[in-house]
Amino acid sequence: MPTGFYSKKEFFEYLSALRSLPKERFDSFLWLSPRILRWMPVENLFKLHDFKAIKIHCVAHPDWLLFPEKISEICTFAGEKQIPVMFHTGTETPADNFAEYCRNFPQTTFILAHGNPIDETIQIMKNCKNVFVDTAFLPIPNISKLCENGLSDRILFGTDFPITNYFYKEKTPLLWYKDNIAKFVEIFGEEQFLLWSNRNYRKCFGEE
Repeated sequence: MPTGFYSKKEFFEYLSALRSLPKERFDSFLWLSPRILRWMPVENLFKLHDFKAIKIHCVAHPDWLLFPEKISEICTFAGEKQIPVMFHTGTETPADNFAEYCRNFPQTTFILAHGNPIDETIQIMKNCKNVFVDTAFLPIPNISKLCENGLSDRILFGTDFPITNYFYKEKTPLLWYKDNIAKFVEIFGEEQFLLWSNRNYRKCFGEE
């Protein structure tokens, strides 16, 4: 997951870092903003790098809320490109804000990052088979609720790394990572964790 960038300079610094990573180990998400689209259309951005998904964060980039037609254009492009669109969900931009896009673009795959609030997320996922949710900052009871509603096959393991180290300063990022995975395996079982971190991921990204 990329850091959010706000300028052309930041974008190309990020792109340079991406190109230094081994492709077999890293899938790149394009964290998109209306500001970036003013100097380069999304089609051209994808010519610069093999991005695997698009992230739209309406809190980091609130100007998205002024241009719903641009979000629709991105959803159309993503459907044609067969890549997922990830929406940040939270108290300021709850899942219901994006339900219309999930319904109106059934050929596009969506990820409701953080699944917030969980009841809205579950209802959208029940109504729209093209919607996944990730576990980043998702409380264990909410993950259990997803499983109880038969949605385990559309859960993705998410980390929000390295932001976790900001919140959990008593642990190194590596230790937090290991503890987090161990907790998931202990509570939900290894088979479920492999489903979320492997098979569901491949399904979401059209790799199977």
